[in-house]
Amino acid sequence: MPNPDIRWTAPSDGHTFPIYAGAVADMERVGEFCVERDTATLRFAGDTWQLEAGKEPVMRATTSPDTGSQVFTALGDGATFGKSKNVLCTVDRHQVLVHQESRKEFILLDATGKGGPGQEQLDLATATKIGQFASESGGMKNMHVQFEGAGQSLPLDAQVFVSWVARHAMESRVISSTWALTIFLIVLIPLIVLYFLGVL
Repeated sequence: MPNPDIRWTAPSDGHTFPIYAGAVADMERVGEFCVERDTATLRFAGDTWQLEAGKEPVMRATTSPDTGSQVFTALGDGATFGKSKNVLCTVDRHQVLVHQESRKEFILLDATGKGGPGQEQLDLATATKIGQFASESGGMKNMHVQFEGAGQSLPLDAQVFVSWVARHAMESRVISSTWALTIFLIVLIPLIVLYFLGVL
């Protein structure tokens, strides 16, 4: 059945995020994301995915040998993931482009057969929108990816993978902003002290 939403809720134990599928009135828990001892995993449909994500503009989720050790990928177009405006997600034969429209708003575009190595370039202006998410209203702790049109018919594992990419996209930008603010304060505080001491 078509699925319109993937939601992540705040963890009750501090490190395990429940993942739900379906509309608010009929949500079903389909998986969970967990980080323990610097190891990130995502449990879905009785399987455990090993996750790889960092500053580099690439993410990978590898399923267990029981499900063929499939590798799902997300490749950004920037020097780092946080600076990538476009991220191409590939799950089996399905490809979804995560495109940053504004500082807080992202859209999902159907990129199947386009945008990858050796493939035709995706035209953002004419590509079909299949979903969206925004990094506001507690988006980090209560992640909500909305699917529409063909996006609702994506396999559930593809939707869950895209939701993990969406969360990392927001997280990497929050970290970048925090570092920029920290550096700014490190430079500003000594100047303020010198000003009040009458040196400046």
